[in-house]
Amino acid sequence: EWYEYNPERAKKILDDLGFIDRDGDGIRETPNGTKLSFELIVPPPPTGMYVVGTHIAEELRKVGFEITVTLSTSPAIFSRVEYGDYDMQVEGFCTEGWWWGNDPFIILEMFHSRHYAPAGESTGGWPWFPRNRYRNPEIDEIVEKLEVMPLNLSNPEYLSLVKRGLEILY
Repeated sequence: EWYEYNPERAKKILDDLGFIDRDGDGIRETPNGTKLSFELIVPPPPTGMYVVGTHIAEELRKVGFEITVTLSTSPAIFSRVEYGDYDMQVEGFCTEGWWWGNDPFIILEMFHSRHYAPAGESTGGWPWFPRNRYRNPEIDEIVEKLEVMPLNLSNPEYLSLVKRGLEILY
C-alpha cells in the first residue's frame, strides 16, 4: 500500500512544519502568515474529475486548508494550465478511455522537465491538453530510461521504473 489515510498524521506533519492556524479561523497559515488558501479548478458534474476534485477539497479542508472549487469548461482549464494561471487542478490520466491506452510511460513523460515553462509562459501543450509544469531530476532520469525501452509490462525493470515514477508523482 502506497498511502495511508490519516488526517491526524497530516495535521501533525503540517504543525511540525510550522503551518498552523495562527488566528483561530480554522485555516492554517505559513510561518510568514500567508493563508493556505488555494483555488481548485475542475470540470462541472457529472464528470469523474468533478467528483474527485470536490472530494480532495473536502479532505484538504479537514486538515486546515482553504479550498475554493471553481467549475470551468475543459478548454478554459487547459488554457489556464498552459499558462500557469491556477493553483490546483484535477486531471484524469489513468483511464482506459484515453488514446494512450495502458502505457504508463506516456503519463510519466508529461512530467519530464523538458516541458517546463515559468508561469505566464505557454508550456507548448499537446493538441488536447497542455503539458505539466513540473521539474524533478529523478522523474527525468526515469523517463529517459523508459523512452529507450520497448513497452513491456512483463519486464521487471520497466515495471520497477514505472512504479517508482508513479510513487513520486502520486
